Amino acid sequence: MAARTRLNSRSSEDAAIQHCSPYLPGRFQASNRPSRCNIRPTTSNFLYMPRRCVSARERFAASVTLIREGQGMSGDELARIAGVSRNTVYLIENTSSNVQLGTVCKLARALQTDPSAFFSNDQYRAPTELRLGNLQMVVARNVRAHRVRQEISQNQMNRDLAMAPGYLGVIERKAPDLSLDVLEKIAFYLACPLDEMLLDSKRRLIR
Repeated sequence: MAARTRLNSRSSEDAAIQHCSPYLPGRFQASNRPSRCNIRPTTSNFLYMPRRCVSARERFAASVTLIREGQGMSGDELARIAGVSRNTVYLIENTSSNVQLGTVCKLARALQTDPSAFFSNDQYRAPTELRLGNLQMVVARNVRAHRVRQEISQNQMNRDLAMAPGYLGVIERKAPDLSLDVLEKIAFYLACPLDEMLLDSKRRLIR
């Protein structure tokens, strides 16, 4: 069982950076993803996460802005195509919106970008409607698979992440529309890069 170690030293801080943010732009390449370290965060450990970690919101904001501008698309145009408000796009690009998977899918569809590509330096094929429609179920399956592989019970994970009793069971059974903040916390706990948490069994990398 992974050690519950408080992240309060320089060496453990460096390990936590790799653990919580293996999908940072420019920090890691696909060929040298960090190995899973032996630090699993408990509720208190989140208080000691290194300040220079780039959050999922920040990476998503940067990716959406970069892809949108690369396609010569304005914020208003993206909002119209995606079926969201202009204010939603503004808040996302300014890291002020805790978006849900449904919104991630809307922007992925509008930008013809696989959801995993928002959180990775890897290149992915453009998503199909089936891929986007199944994203919540894929995430639920991946959460369960990583948890079971590490021999962590639902109750233990609920306690460690300070989630409501039974909430993890709801996630795994009913595949709700999770927010990015919740998904990031789960991925960090399970030492799984966020782009991989969003992947189905058939990887869509462009080789």
